[in-house]
Amino acid sequence: MQKYKQFNTPLDNSSRVIQMHKGLIKKIIEDIRNELAFDHYKALRENSIGHGFFHSFEVLKIALEIAKEFKRAEEVNFDYEVIIAGAILHDISYVAAEENVRFTSISKAIGQGENHHIDSAKIAGKILEQSGMSREKIEKTQHAIKSHRGKGREPEAQTPEAKIISDADTFVGATSIKTHIAIVNQLKDKIAFFDPTVSTPERIESLKVKQKKKKKSDMFMIRLNSFILDRDPDKYYTKCAQKLISCANSTDKIKSDFRKIVDSRKDLNEETKKKIYFEFDKIIQEIKILPEFRYLTDCGTKNATDSA
Repeated sequence: MQKYKQFNTPLDNSSRVIQMHKGLIKKIIEDIRNELAFDHYKALRENSIGHGFFHSFEVLKIALEIAKEFKRAEEVNFDYEVIIAGAILHDISYVAAEENVRFTSISKAIGQGENHHIDSAKIAGKILEQSGMSREKIEKTQHAIKSHRGKGREPEAQTPEAKIISDADTFVGATSIKTHIAIVNQLKDKIAFFDPTVSTPERIESLKVKQKKKKKSDMFMIRLNSFILDRDPDKYYTKCAQKLISCANSTDKIKSDFRKIVDSRKDLNEETKKKIYFEFDKIIQEIKILPEFRYLTDCGTKNATDSA
């Protein structure tokens, strides 16, 4: 019999919605534990490559904030159970994706990287059947999971619940220091964090293209893409999420947050860190005057939600 320890989440347990649905959350976690292999569940608990339970609960926390404003501002009805289940399960197969198996002993057949949204929806269906959720709610949750990868990517979110989860995941991907640190630290042996042979113009051109599949030669470039591009309000479905991310677009805030990620790298000496700071500051100064990055501001706006 394998032993499981309690894991911490960033949720506000005093939240009325959390209190109302505490039983559902507990049941989903129990069913995840019962349905998945021990190594898979362990990887989720350890937030492997920044996409485990901590990430999912960060997404849930932001999703509930967006939902609260969404309901108030746009008078839209939605199902909190679908939001909760979708947020917790949206990346359930990610840690099992083929390129990530070296972190666990999970079978390669469970997840296939770029298809993790499809794989996660399938696994979620099995788990939610065990939780006793109705077929209609399971299908709505599966749609939200399949469309969680952001506005502009297929399949597009069609329901309020799906739009809320997509926006929350994009927001966390852009602003969560803990998620970024988990990714760069756990992948440090697989890919260099900073490749000094990549020029500033190359990095800026990559950002201007705004394509995730564009070749990137180091983790610095990969993090730069999500850290900057996902702060564009046009990448969000809901007005409240657009407003939320607009509060995180100060260039001072972005530079400060990115330095925290670099500082977390114990394998980088101070000289290398200074080079990275200089490179990043230079990129910010050059792109903020470009029309593609009109959403970046010089004002020291306070971030509306500190998901770090």
